[in-house]
Amino acid sequence: MACDPHELGAVAYTVYAEAVGGRAVNGDQLPTWDGLSSRIQNAWAAAADAVQIAAERGWTSQRAQDGDS
Repeated sequence: MACDPHELGAVAYTVYAEAVGGRAVNGDQLPTWDGLSSRIQNAWAAAADAVQIAAERGWTSQRAQDGDS
């Protein structure tokens, strides 16, 4: 069952931010999901959508590296 990519992107970003202690690589505080620009939200949504599609197709990281589609 497919989920909304923006909802998945929000979940992924929120978990990521928590996993890194709410800090960017340079030490700056990461914004909340709502504080992100639409461009960055769309990028997280695209990444989440790609992961969802890959999971549905049974992709592995090795298959992706080998160029399988």
